[in-house]
Amino acid sequence: MKRDRNYGLDILRVIAIISVLSVHFFLNTKYYIVSKNGIGMKAQFVIRNIFMICVPLFILLTGYLNNKKKYDKKFFKGLINILIIWLFYSVIEFTVKKYINNDLEELTFKNLLLAVTSFKACRYSWYIEMYIGLYLLSPIINNSYNNFETKDKTILLIISIITFILPGIINDLLKDYIHFPNWWYAVYPLGYYITGKYLKDVKPKYNKLLLTIIFIFVQVITFILMKKSNIEFESLTVYLSSIIVFLLFYDVNIKSNFLKTIIMTISIMSLDIYLASSLVDHIVYTIFNSKMLLYNIPQSRCILFAPIVLIITFILSSLYASFRRILINIR
Repeated sequence: MKRDRNYGLDILRVIAIISVLSVHFFLNTKYYIVSKNGIGMKAQFVIRNIFMICVPLFILLTGYLNNKKKYDKKFFKGLINILIIWLFYSVIEFTVKKYINNDLEELTFKNLLLAVTSFKACRYSWYIEMYIGLYLLSPIINNSYNNFETKDKTILLIISIITFILPGIINDLLKDYIHFPNWWYAVYPLGYYITGKYLKDVKPKYNKLLLTIIFIFVQVITFILMKKSNIEFESLTVYLSSIIVFLLFYDVNIKSNFLKTIIMTISIMSLDIYLASSLVDHIVYTIFNSKMLLYNIPQSRCILFAPIVLIITFILSSLYASFRRILINIR
């Protein structure tokens, strides 16, 4: 067990990957096409928005940890390894889905190549497509950021929030009065990446109870804005929630070696679990949704089955990820 390892960051990865699987529960059921009326649907709204910290946490961690990336052999090897892992899951998912759907005539190299290069062979490949660009730009961002004075770093953080995070909520709430420039709104990963770097520099310490109270307050505000603003990764409330959770756990110390092992194992496998869950979700939710339809169970009540479904997807995705790590031993 590494003595100098920051297990708080491992905890954050575990929270992030569990949050990913949880958010995908709503993606793979009828949440997005059902009215949010009634206690059951409103509860799902709150739960879904809490777990929306998933991707932001991963990007915050990337910014926090990628402090000295530079264009060298190790840098490009790291990207190649990620692409190999992603390609593994893409090829398997594309092939298995063709067999499941009895669509073997479409199982050709040409179709596979097109599906892979368009990031559609693995359903959740959008994150890899985004990450490639962020990874390649990271040495440039790092070099610029590291040469800034402390004051300039703070100004950059503020500009990032104004550019990448604020436009959505301002334009939603004040759409009848003003329009805030939002051309860069879709490039929110840069905002989270820079925020992660800023947190690395500042290493702020706040009272955990106070942070928890603020987190609850943010969720209340999110609920109030339910019909007034879209809640996505680039939303201000998600941004604030992600930072609060980051500050709650990034410096947590774990004493139990057994717990350290479990958390570190899941943390190391987090990218694999994410990609593996794409095919697992397709299979599990096809069965789950057919059962919900068979027994006429509405979306408002299907959340009651979420814990067992998520446990199943986590276990199967972890086993699938372990198989990849045995077959292709790279990280």
